[in-house]
Amino acid sequence: AKAVSHYLSKSRPTGQRIPLPAVPGAPEGERELEEGIEESPLGDEGSERPGSIILLGDEPVGERERIACERVAPLLALEIVRVAAELPANAGRGEARTLPAEGPPWVAIAARQPRPHEADVPTLRRELRLLASPRRFMLRGSNESLEVRIIAVADASDPGAAESARKVAKRLKRPVAVSRPFTDASARPAAEAEARAALESLERRIGGRAGSGGEQVVRAELLPAHQLLGSVMTIPEGRRLALALLGPLLVGTAAARRQRIETVRAILDAPGSSEASSSLGVHRNTTAYRLKRIEEVTGWDLREPDLRLALSLALRILDAEGGFDGSRSE
Repeated sequence: AKAVSHYLSKSRPTGQRIPLPAVPGAPEGERELEEGIEESPLGDEGSERPGSIILLGDEPVGERERIACERVAPLLALEIVRVAAELPANAGRGEARTLPAEGPPWVAIAARQPRPHEADVPTLRRELRLLASPRRFMLRGSNESLEVRIIAVADASDPGAAESARKVAKRLKRPVAVSRPFTDASARPAAEAEARAALESLERRIGGRAGSGGEQVVRAELLPAHQLLGSVMTIPEGRRLALALLGPLLVGTAAARRQRIETVRAILDAPGSSEASSSLGVHRNTTAYRLKRIEEVTGWDLREPDLRLALSLALRILDAEGGFDGSRSE
């Protein structure tokens, strides 16, 4: 993986390049080239070179490795052509080239792409490509796109491509939205628009602050729920009521206030104490002790559903309006 990262960042020369042979009968132009991938020379008319095998590593490439790759190259070239031929028959040529080969079903994943002053965008996009096989995961757009757009395979091993979406959110350190699965290649634009709408709904709910929202994964089928939560942010006197409810937590030093708020937030957002402790980066016993102290100080019983709902809404209202001191923090 380290050698591949170095190769993609062009910080070191390749060890050895073994071109794949041209495959007779492969239609020219069938393979769409993403930015940053070197185009392979075409062979004879009616044939195409699908690419090359690149040998990487710290050790020098020997004759045995070179001969092995030359023997494997024809089989690999045939496999690439076979996969391309298995794309849906009803897909237009343009659409077929924008979908991973192992689908359907597929999903669209959308996130805000960092600006150049926020991150090394070319390197980030290369790292995103390495999160999964190209047959299951296709990055669209370019370094200048406003969004990161991905088409991923959704199957029994990863329903709704939830695991793929979590990996993207973790690498970007920002929320991502996932469309509902689709099986027709022509439905890709609608799926991307659906994911974008879910992402925009979350941004409205959290106040549209760049980089806010953590590493959430927003599912498009829950769009009405996100829209409902967004509407709650506009209730009259929402900030005043939220501060009044959370007042018992907002006493003492800044560090103590922050710890109480983070603990309550983790307990409300996580499905169990183990997950809450993991998000806080502390032992389960530490989380249990903090929870006990919070309930003693406030008189709350955080097992009460109505209280949990009200606290969750109060935290979201204050997040959307700039936090507890009224200043928007990035």
